[in-house]
Amino acid sequence: MRTKKKPPSKAVFKRVQNRIEDVLYGRVRLDSESPAIQSACQLFIYEGAVEILEINTREGRNNALARVPELIRPYVKAEVMRVWELRKAENEILHHVERAD
Repeated sequence: MRTKKKPPSKAVFKRVQNRIEDVLYGRVRLDSESPAIQSACQLFIYEGAVEILEINTREGRNNALARVPELIRPYVKAEVMRVWELRKAENEILHHVERAD
């Protein structure tokens, strides 16, 4: 017979939350954290990249990126480029399909 595991305490959740915040606010390096914390941070890095890409001007995007904490900035920049490349490829495919019609 299986026994139900007790859910993690609020203190555990708070520690995890604090570790994620430490990474995102640039107080600790992302690569110094566990894979679980790194994975949790990826969603926030992605969301930040999407917000930066919503800015209309290159100068505005660069200014927004410059405001990202230094320790996390390379990860956000890499995600901006990854999402931009995906969107560019998607637009090229759609353009190609439209021309074929």
